[in-house]
Amino acid sequence: SYYTPEPLARLLVKHALMERCRDLKADQLLDLKILEPAMGSAAFLVETTNQLADLYLERKQKETGRTIPQEDIVLEKQRVRAYIADRNCFGVDLNPIAVELGAISLWLNSLHGSEFSPWFGDQLHAGNSLIGARRAAYAPALLSAKAQGDLWFNGKPDEIGWRKRLPDGHVWQWLLPAKDMANFDKDKSIAPFAKSAQDQIKAWRKDGFFKKLEPHEIKLVQKLSRVAEALFEQVAEDLAKTRAAANDEITLWPNKVMPGNKRLDFHEKARLNAHLTGADHATNTLPYKRLKTAMDAWCALWLWPLDKADLLPGRAEFLQGMAMILEGGFTADGSLAAPSVSEFADPAPDFLDLLEPDAPARDLFKAAAKRQDGLFRETNVEALIENFDWLKTAVEVAERERFVHFDLIFADVMKARGGFDVIVGNPPWAKPSWNEGLVLADIDPLHAGLSASDAKKVLPEALPKAPPVRREGRTVPAVEAFLQDFVSTRGAMEVTSSEVMNPFAGGGSNNLYRCFIDLSFRLVAQQGYAALIHQDGHLGDPKSGVFRRHWYARIAKHFEFINRMKSRNFMEVDHNVRFSLNIYRGEQRAPDFEKFTYAFTAAQVEDSYADQDGIGPVPSIKNSEGNWDTRGHRDRVMRIDRDALAVIHALSEDETVAVEEARFIQPYSARTLDVFRQMARFPKLDAAIPRIERSVSAGAGERIIEIPLWQQSPHWHETAAQKDGTIRRE
Repeated sequence: SYYTPEPLARLLVKHALMERCRDLKADQLLDLKILEPAMGSAAFLVETTNQLADLYLERKQKETGRTIPQEDIVLEKQRVRAYIADRNCFGVDLNPIAVELGAISLWLNSLHGSEFSPWFGDQLHAGNSLIGARRAAYAPALLSAKAQGDLWFNGKPDEIGWRKRLPDGHVWQWLLPAKDMANFDKDKSIAPFAKSAQDQIKAWRKDGFFKKLEPHEIKLVQKLSRVAEALFEQVAEDLAKTRAAANDEITLWPNKVMPGNKRLDFHEKARLNAHLTGADHATNTLPYKRLKTAMDAWCALWLWPLDKADLLPGRAEFLQGMAMILEGGFTADGSLAAPSVSEFADPAPDFLDLLEPDAPARDLFKAAAKRQDGLFRETNVEALIENFDWLKTAVEVAERERFVHFDLIFADVMKARGGFDVIVGNPPWAKPSWNEGLVLADIDPLHAGLSASDAKKVLPEALPKAPPVRREGRTVPAVEAFLQDFVSTRGAMEVTSSEVMNPFAGGGSNNLYRCFIDLSFRLVAQQGYAALIHQDGHLGDPKSGVFRRHWYARIAKHFEFINRMKSRNFMEVDHNVRFSLNIYRGEQRAPDFEKFTYAFTAAQVEDSYADQDGIGPVPSIKNSEGNWDTRGHRDRVMRIDRDALAVIHALSEDETVAVEEARFIQPYSARTLDVFRQMARFPKLDAAIPRIERSVSAGAGERIIEIPLWQQSPHWHETAAQKDGTIRRE
C-alpha cells in the first residue's frame, strides 16, 4: 500500500460525497456512517470528516438563513468534526500501530476548546479485513444434493448480509467445511520439513470431514444457524446500546444538542466495550464472544498450523464444538458439561423445531426463557476452549492472524443502515505470492539475493542449519518459523483466491485490490457509495468477465491516472504505473458511468468538470513544448452507457462474450469514442482475412480444416526460460 497524496484523497472523497449527499438535509449528513477498511493512518477518514463538516455547516446556514460569525467558524467546524469522528468513523487495518496512529490523527483533527473528546475504542480495529466470516448461507438443496459436484462446497453461498434475514433452512457458511481449508498437503516445497503433517492433512480430508452431510447433521447445522441468527440480533442490539452509552453530549451549531453522557472517562468506556466483547473474561459468555469464537474457529481451519495437523477436528468434533460455543451448556466448575461426540449422532427434537421458520429473535429468547434447556444456556467459552484441543489451537491461530468479521464487529451499523453510507480508501495493490527465497533470506541473511528457483534448490540443506529466529515474542527454530510463514502466506492466498470468499471478484490469483472491491460491494449500503483508489487489471483480464459484469453495474465514476508526475501523485511508484479513482454505487444498475482517461493530476480532472463550454481543441498528452499537458477540457469527461460499452465490445470481444463482460478499451476523450464508433462498423482482422482449406489425416480418416492466413505466437516465455536455465535473474 502507498501513502495517498492529499489532492487525490480530496478528489476521491469529494466525488463520493457529491453522489451520496445529493439532496440530503444538513442534519441527515450527521447520520452517515463511514468506513475505511485499509485505514493506515486514517487519511481518508480525516478527509471525509473534514468535507462532511464543511458541507453540514454550509447547508445548515442556508437552511436557517443565518451566518456563523467569522470569529466562530473554526471552533464550530472543529465541533462538527469531533462529532462525526466520534459517532460515524469506523476503520480496520492489519497493523495495530497504524490503527493507533489513525486514532491519534482523527483526535488531533477535531481538537477544540470543550470537554468533548472522541473515543475510538469500539470503532477502529486491528485485523485482516480480507479474512473473516460473514452473513452468507447455503440453501437446503446444496446440503442434501445427491451428486458430489452439486454439494455446498462446490457452489457459492447466498449473500444474506444485514439487508435480509436468514431464509428458512439455510445454513451459515461458517458452520460448514470449505474445500480449500488447510490446503497445504500438495505443496512439494515444504515436504522435506512437513511430510508427516501433509500426510495427516490428507488423511483428515479422506476421513469424512468433507463428506456429504447426514440427515441428522443437516438438522443440527440448520438449528445452529437459527441460534446464530438470534445471537446476531442480540449483538446488534447490544452494540447499539454500548456505543450510545459511550457517546458524549455535544452541541453543534446553531445550538443543536446531540444527546449523550457527560464526563464518562475513557476507562469507563473501555470497560463497557470489554464487557460486550468478552474481554473482561466473564464466566457466562455473552453473544458477541460466542459468535466471534465460532467464526474465528472456522477461519482458523484455512490457516491451520502444520505442527498441529494431528489436532484437525473430525466433523462430529467440529459440530460439537460449534454447538457448545453457540448454544452454551459448559461451565468451568463442571455443573454443565459438554456432551460426548457420540451424543451428536442423532440430536433429539427441541423447541426450535416447533417455532415458525421466520420467528423473530425475540420469540427465540422467550422460548429459551421458558425452557431450562433453552437457546442460551449459561456457558463459559474460555473454559470450553481449554477442554477442546482443536478449539484451543483455533483461538491461537485467530489471535495471531486477527480475523475480521465485519457483519459482527459492526453489526449495529450494518443492521440499522443495511451497510455503510460511504466506504473510502486506497487498499493495497499487490498480488500475494509465496517466495521461499525471500523468506529464507529473512530468516538467514546469508542467503539474501537468491531467486525463487535457486532458493528451492538450497532450501532443504540451508534451512535446518539456519539460526533460530524471534516469532511472536519467542525464539523458535528456523524450520518452525519458515513453516509458520508458509501457513500464514499460503493460507491467506487460499482465502483471497477463493470464489466462495470473494463472491464478486471470483476465484483465481486475485490482486488484493480486487478483494477490497469485493469487500466494499458487500459492506456498502444500498443507497451508499464506495470510493477506492486501485489499479485496473480486471478491465483487460480475459478471465475476469464475471467480475467486470459486477463492476460495470456498480461503477458511477472512473478516473484513470498515469503516475508520470510522481511529485503530485505517488512518489514511491514507478512513473509508468496506471491507477484509478473509482466511485461505486451500493446497488446494481445498467452500465452508466462518467469516465476520465490518462489524467496526470487531480486538478486536471477538476478543471475538466469546471469547463462548461468545451471551447478549443482537446489537449494532447504533451504540449507544444514537449511537457505533459495538464489542462482540463470538457470532452475529457465522457459518459459510458450501455450503448458506448457495446461499441467497445465490438472492438474488444467476439459475439460469444456478453456486452456486460467486455474487456474495456479506455477512450481518451469523447471524440475518441466517436472514432471507436466508426471503427466498430468494420470487420475485425480475423473476419476480414480469408482462410484456406487443407486436408489432414486423422485416426478416423482425412478431414478438412480451415487455416487462417495470419497467426501470432509468444516471442518469449519468461517463466519457462528461467526454469530451463535459458535466462537467470541477478
